[in-house]
Amino acid sequence: MMNGYAAVLVGGKGKRLGNLTKKTPKPLIKINNKEFLKYLLYLISTYDFKKIFLICSYKSNFFFKTFHKKTYFNSQIICLKEKSANDTGGALFELKKKINSNFFLFNGDSIFSLSSININKLKRTNKIINIALTEKNNYLSNNKLTSLKIKNKNIIFSKNGKYMNSGVYFFKKEIFNYISKKKFSLENDLLPVLIKNKKVQGIYFKKKFIDIGTKIKLKYIQNNIHKYLSFKCAFLDRDGVINKDSGYVYKISDFKILPGVIKAIKYLKSKKYLIIIITNQSGIGRGYYNIKKFLKLHKFLNFKLNKNKTFIDDVYYCPHHPKELCKCRKPKPMLVTKAIKEWGILKNKSFMIGDKVTDKTCAKRSKIKFFYKKNTSLYKQIKKIT
Repeated sequence: MMNGYAAVLVGGKGKRLGNLTKKTPKPLIKINNKEFLKYLLYLISTYDFKKIFLICSYKSNFFFKTFHKKTYFNSQIICLKEKSANDTGGALFELKKKINSNFFLFNGDSIFSLSSININKLKRTNKIINIALTEKNNYLSNNKLTSLKIKNKNIIFSKNGKYMNSGVYFFKKEIFNYISKKKFSLENDLLPVLIKNKKVQGIYFKKKFIDIGTKIKLKYIQNNIHKYLSFKCAFLDRDGVINKDSGYVYKISDFKILPGVIKAIKYLKSKKYLIIIITNQSGIGRGYYNIKKFLKLHKFLNFKLNKNKTFIDDVYYCPHHPKELCKCRKPKPMLVTKAIKEWGILKNKSFMIGDKVTDKTCAKRSKIKFFYKKNTSLYKQIKKIT
């Protein structure tokens, strides 16, 4: 069943990261060449929110350009810009103008292993707010809502409290009675008052949690992002599966999408599959075309898919000539294993479709189920597989 609304706070300047956030907003710092916020949105959208609002302030145009009106799985992303920077509490005033219902709220600089917990448990409350709590170990740099305990389900402050706020909340719509457009902090000003008035519940989740607010934490997540993700994936060969294989295809005019492909991709998205292309592109190594032209073609493919409110999540390709004996050319499994690590992909729930023996061998070496592309609509074939 689809949830209603979620919001993500992405307006902060990330001052603790120094020069790293002078040009790039903190949630858009890249992990494995993908914005941190992109991973977070994938995790959030697995809960089938109708809309996910990004509440922006600092360098808001970056967020609008990358995420506004995009769809992640079944959730539409909408960017909202604060007229003036009013801290976390004032930022919610923008959301107040858009919805009048209960909603989830997430910090845009932290990540819980959401795919291994059930945040819908937060909805089971008669309080105005229910907060997901995590252990406060190693978070001496974070002084917002730490040293918390749970007593009779209520959050209380305690010197011996071992929990801290994880930045994942469920709000009843009554919270908007406390939200004004003036500048104030949700964590430092409003929540402590509501906690003391016993209007805030808490649930402890014993799962991995981290934020990227300091350089040490950021470096850790850059090396360990896969530990926080768990997705199923449809790996697709390109030529012969997605488009007609007419030999070294790189021109848009020669790119003919096969029957049922767009419908198949849209269907896979509705079933919460990542879609990743794994393709050998020896035409680059042979000098027939360059990487820039290859990427331009994939930009065109996603443009066509975006018109149908869907898209391909990532592309891993080998640009080498077969004689180079590289490590990434199929049937070698390097591209698949790299994608598995970077995206936190569950091998036992994923599969690959290809049209060559090299595809099958690559899948076998990667321990991924394999299916040859059939001479039928890709949509019909994938429906049977899933």
